[in-house]
Amino acid sequence: MLNKLSFALCALSFSLIAEPVSTEQELAALKAEVAQLKEIQRVMARTVGLGELVRPESLIIQGAELIGSESAKYVLMEFTDLHCPYCAKYNTEVYPEIKQTYVDKGELLYASYDFPLLKLHPNAGYAALMKRCAGIQGKYSEAKDELFRSAAAFDEPYIKTFPVEMGLDVEKFDACLEDSATHSKIASSIQYAEMLGFKSTPVFVLGLRKENTVVDYKIVNGVLTVERLKALMQELN
Repeated sequence: MLNKLSFALCALSFSLIAEPVSTEQELAALKAEVAQLKEIQRVMARTVGLGELVRPESLIIQGAELIGSESAKYVLMEFTDLHCPYCAKYNTEVYPEIKQTYVDKGELLYASYDFPLLKLHPNAGYAALMKRCAGIQGKYSEAKDELFRSAAAFDEPYIKTFPVEMGLDVEKFDACLEDSATHSKIASSIQYAEMLGFKSTPVFVLGLRKENTVVDYKIVNGVLTVERLKALMQELN
């Protein structure tokens, strides 16, 4: 037994001498382990509803409806529910001024994500699909405004007349609603919001653009005002 153990130790020593591990390799392995541990922490936190405690340092801009210049210094991410009254209030009373003052002037890239709270608003997910499909035909903003206005009247007759009233190609619109790729986009948007620990709407994330990510970001829960946005932008300067 001792002979076998001695042989094994000799073999191990030989392998270490024959294939030395560099400092760079050790550092890379350590970084990989730390990254893995952080990801495990995030998964565990999200599982118990504490995703807000392990948010990443930067957020990827992906799967959103983008409005404005992609070279803008700031990015405002919106997580919205088309049947949420507070979201509707923001969209009607605040967003137009933000768009005119910052988006249209190239200072702010607006990234809108769907976050239908299905337990509260069972039909909000389908409304999000309709908005996406209208957007494919160039009617994103018009459809979003209309769906917010008509949330209380959202029923089967309304759904059938919607593409006609919006001037859309009905056949293409209906095909889009059935397309699994459209459904996947909504699902991914919801998962992104949940991964960040969001539980209500509206939620806004303002940060600096760094390539395809948002860094140094700040989160606002509830209706965002123009004054609050201006103050946060100044803090990021």
